[in-house]
Amino acid sequence: MNKLQKKMTLFKTSLERAKQIYDYMDKRFSVNPQIVLWRMRYRAIYLFSAVGLWLSQHPDEMAKGALYGQTIKKWRLSSKVGGPLTRIILKTLTTQPKATLAELEVLCAPYGKRTALKKLLKVGVDLGLLRSTCEGYEATDLLIDEAFDRVIFKILDDDVVAFCEFVVMYKNLRENAKSVGDLETQNRLSRGQRRSLSENIFYGEYDDIIFSGSDDDQD
Repeated sequence: MNKLQKKMTLFKTSLERAKQIYDYMDKRFSVNPQIVLWRMRYRAIYLFSAVGLWLSQHPDEMAKGALYGQTIKKWRLSSKVGGPLTRIILKTLTTQPKATLAELEVLCAPYGKRTALKKLLKVGVDLGLLRSTCEGYEATDLLIDEAFDRVIFKILDDDVVAFCEFVVMYKNLRENAKSVGDLETQNRLSRGQRRSLSENIFYGEYDDIIFSGSDDDQD
């Protein structure tokens, strides 16, 4: 197999691997956006690796003297699993008025045990972030106010914005590729005449040219 054949085989294998991921996620695969993403893969890996760190920062870690959300910070630092469990509690209580211990236990199960959850709920009540009732737990105004303050810090952070812009950029690429594909499916555009070179290679249009030659490389 010559160098060109090796490169084309690697090219098609890489795209097939990506397509399998799209299939798992039940998303439409398109060659051209995926090639753009592959070209920017180091940037993508950096942003996705770093965003978790950026989002987990407290306001006083983002701006000197920014003493906002300190009660939530104390709540999260009260347990080794405080980060994910408090986020699950907060996420739940922003989509429904109350949540029972049993309900939260199911939601938090992948991240922490019942004992850790009960401890965090008690600390949350003691700090004034949660209100315990006979029907479950409620968010207090303090919890919502501090959480919203933290949102403002994150939504203004240049690094977080860069991550969001990257995700939206790729979403727009995929949507535009789908629009072109829909026109071709409706026979409003001729697919064969408008495919890119990369698409034609991926779909095997040039296999007879690429793979029919002899092995002319000596390496």
